[in-house]
Amino acid sequence: MPDEKYLLQVILNPLRFFAAEFVLPGKPDVPDEKEVLRYLTDPSVDGAAESFVKRYKDLMSALDSIIIASPADELFLDKFIRPIQHAIRSYLLGGYLGCISMCGMVSEMSAILIYQMADKSIGNQSFTSESERHIYGREYEKLGQERRIDVLKAFGFIDLSTFESFDKIRQLRNRYLHYLSQDHSGIETDAKECLISATRILHFLMKPSVSSGGIAFSPVLVRYLIDHKIMKEKSPNAS
Repeated sequence: MPDEKYLLQVILNPLRFFAAEFVLPGKPDVPDEKEVLRYLTDPSVDGAAESFVKRYKDLMSALDSIIIASPADELFLDKFIRPIQHAIRSYLLGGYLGCISMCGMVSEMSAILIYQMADKSIGNQSFTSESERHIYGREYEKLGQERRIDVLKAFGFIDLSTFESFDKIRQLRNRYLHYLSQDHSGIETDAKECLISATRILHFLMKPSVSSGGIAFSPVLVRYLIDHKIMKEKSPNAS
């Protein structure tokens, strides 16, 4: 017999989606879209379509750095665009931890790419992996995020506003993903702050704009894309 001096409130089967596992008499073989959305949406969030649209509009109005275009290369899609899309979807569904985590990934990948794109040299010598190990103690990509963004700031590869965006995500990510003592009372606001910061970082990295009827990107990014054969020279017959 359990000790009846104590009571504990529990949640039964917190991971199960019974509508997908069991078909009730007279019910369709698969759950409908409303049931799926209800399962995907955090209980703290109203899962109605009207509420979803309102949350989406509220979020978009808060993002002051809209990414109008991105290279369609798989590197950019896998490391930057898809993670930020996942972050937005997680936020809308009330998955704030997932949102913060994905923003952290975008931030870390951005720091590495900004460093790789930057013109780095000592005298007439370009930086090598060995140079990084001598100067930083290890290769840049293997540094912790705090050290990475300090390096970017020290060399002038990012401005103060972008540094602050990097640091905001780093602090919030560490707080929620590393400390058991961190409560979640303000997590919705913090997740939105992470999204605002992440899109600002992506905008700094790519600087997408409409130019002469086409899409233009940062000259530094364009040089990187050409050097890595992601952006290719037009054929003479191309219109």
